[in-house]
Amino acid sequence: MISTASAFVPRIDGSPNWVEQEIETYWKSFQDPSRIFVTLGSGAPENRYPGRLEEISERWDWADMRSYRRFYWLFPRISARLENEFSKLFAGLYEIPVDLVPILRREERRRHNRWRLIVVALLVLGVGLLGFSTWQTRQRSIENAASSIWSELDINAVNGAWRLATVSRPVFKMFWLQAPFHIRTLSREGERLARTVGMGTDEKISAALNPLLRALQTSTAVGERRVLATTIGALPIKLVTEQASAVLDPLLKALQTSANLGERVELADTVRALNRTLPTEQVETVLDSLLKALQTGTALGGYRELAAAIETLPVQLTAEQASAALDPLLKALQAGTTLGGYRELVAAIETLPIQLTEEQASAVLDTLLEVLLTSSMSAKRYELTEALKTLTPKLNAEQANTVLSVLLKVPENGADLRERRERAATIEGLTPKLNAERAGAVVDLLLRALQTSDDSRERSKLAAAIEGLAPKLTPERAGTVLDPLLRALQATTVLGDRRKLAAAVAALPVQLAAEQARGVLDPLLKALQTSSSPRDLSRVAATIGALPVRLAAEQTSPALHALLRGIQTSTDTGDRYYLADALKILAPRLTTEQAGAVMDPLLRALQTSDDSGERGGLIDVLRVLAPKLSSERASAVLGPLLRALQSSDDSSERGTLATIIAAFTTKLSTDQTSNLLQLARIGLARADALDEAERWATLIDALLQTRSQDEHIAAVIHFLKYPTAVGKTTEVLLKSIRDRFHDAPSGGISEMIVWIVNRFPTIRIELTTPPTRPW
Repeated sequence: MISTASAFVPRIDGSPNWVEQEIETYWKSFQDPSRIFVTLGSGAPENRYPGRLEEISERWDWADMRSYRRFYWLFPRISARLENEFSKLFAGLYEIPVDLVPILRREERRRHNRWRLIVVALLVLGVGLLGFSTWQTRQRSIENAASSIWSELDINAVNGAWRLATVSRPVFKMFWLQAPFHIRTLSREGERLARTVGMGTDEKISAALNPLLRALQTSTAVGERRVLATTIGALPIKLVTEQASAVLDPLLKALQTSANLGERVELADTVRALNRTLPTEQVETVLDSLLKALQTGTALGGYRELAAAIETLPVQLTAEQASAALDPLLKALQAGTTLGGYRELVAAIETLPIQLTEEQASAVLDTLLEVLLTSSMSAKRYELTEALKTLTPKLNAEQANTVLSVLLKVPENGADLRERRERAATIEGLTPKLNAERAGAVVDLLLRALQTSDDSRERSKLAAAIEGLAPKLTPERAGTVLDPLLRALQATTVLGDRRKLAAAVAALPVQLAAEQARGVLDPLLKALQTSSSPRDLSRVAATIGALPVRLAAEQTSPALHALLRGIQTSTDTGDRYYLADALKILAPRLTTEQAGAVMDPLLRALQTSDDSGERGGLIDVLRVLAPKLSSERASAVLGPLLRALQSSDDSSERGTLATIIAAFTTKLSTDQTSNLLQLARIGLARADALDEAERWATLIDALLQTRSQDEHIAAVIHFLKYPTAVGKTTEVLLKSIRDRFHDAPSGGISEMIVWIVNRFPTIRIELTTPPTRPW
């Protein structure tokens, strides 16, 4: 009989409920209390029993099942209590001996334990499957997010780089794990992507560095290693010794043993890309390996790349090391080589970070000059002349004089036009190294060559060589050179020659007489006013701009009006471009009043033009004129320039406009400076082309110089985090600090950050936070 709370409630009509009726029926039939087993169910009291049970007996050994619940066996404490009660009940029902009741209880417990284990196992399995499924879903989401950044880099590199700079850490880490599978994109955007690691976030640096190092250690694909190494080199870190050894040892070993030209070149470039990240103790090891590769190599094309790798190492070569690097090159040069080999060997010699001794220079020059004088092949003489031009920075005055003497003696017979032009270009590079005595002796030879040449490009180079010699001439000697140059200037009809000859005249340490100036200038001014060819006008203006004469306002005004009229009336964008170019050349000769008067027509032309080439020419004119404007005129001009900057969709144009506006920064109010700085921040963040980013940085530099020191430092660090602030842009921003603080280091970002932290401990610099995208 199961006693519950409802077992005490009579039926609606007041008659006994069914429990009472069952008890009554049973008792009438059997009257055996030993066959009655009482079980307490839900809500049953312990001191009352249904029906006649209280009359039949005062005490009942009931089984307490009031804690019974569905799946009670899942809960050990409840299960243990109920198991005891069930055992008591079953023992009575089935007349089980008392000594077997514990066994029955134990078996029941074991059965429940098995069920519990099964349930727990199923739960664990379910939770594990659910967790794994959730992890897989999240992992796929992370992989997809990282892959979408790679895809965006191919479409819009700037947006892709900004996304990477600001994503969550898991996506950032996944992106770099995928990097070895995107070598082409990495080769194009590696430096930008490397900047996204930030300034001092070790976790982000490791996330980028470790996959790149693993890929570099296992890669054998030509070109791939160079890309990976270049990206590693762009990271703001120094490798630890173990990392450097793991990466460099196989590269250096392959470099010393490879006989394949392409592989040697690639390996040398790869090592060079890693040089910036080398720990100090690893530099000498790399240098020794490169010297051995240079000494044992037979692949001629690899010499220049090996020399470049040595040149980028942060170490000063000893005399023995310099000799070890130079000797194999000198031997190969003296042994003779095929066409193209001289150029490669001399380029390698020039690249090495060493100064040639007299003996070494003689060994190189004697070989080159001997072959130059004896060779009957114009192509070989051209190559040797080009090699001598490459070697020029390594030569002293006496050596340069020797080379120049030989070049001026080389017979013209059999020399093709390309050889003659290259010879003139080499002479141009050598002349600045001559002393005053030798300059006076050589200038006549150059004038003679200039008078006999029938090629415009050759004459331009020879005139440039005379220009280089001119400052070294005495006034008396310069006077003897002036007349031949003026005659050549007046006689030539080639406008390109006129400009070079005018520059040579301007470089002479002698003042033109009034009659000489008029004789040269009057025909040019007349041509400037009457010529109908915009291209010729540009060249005539270039000649006037090069002449060492002062122009009066009445001389420039007619030409100025003619040029402005042409810009305003011409319908041909090419013509307007050349007219703007002519105006740009004349701009430095204009007075402040003339510069102010020119600005309005130029700005109108800029606002109405839709041709990028023409707009670029007009912007160049504005850039030259900007320093000449008064403060009042500058304020009036700034508005149109800012509107042009905001509306331009050409990256080069935006950069040039930013450079022009930088010239006005000292004339701006505080509010204008703040607004312009915000505009520059957006411009730098969106700059797609490196030259545009560099020009925005130039504007930012000019604006920050007017701010407090703390603002200046914090802003530079902020801008350096931008993924677009790479290459020369980084140098502009770092130079901004060096120009203001003379104790700032000359190294890269890492050195500058260390200096800033020590020099300005009170400035709160957010090195680890990602950059804020300003749009």
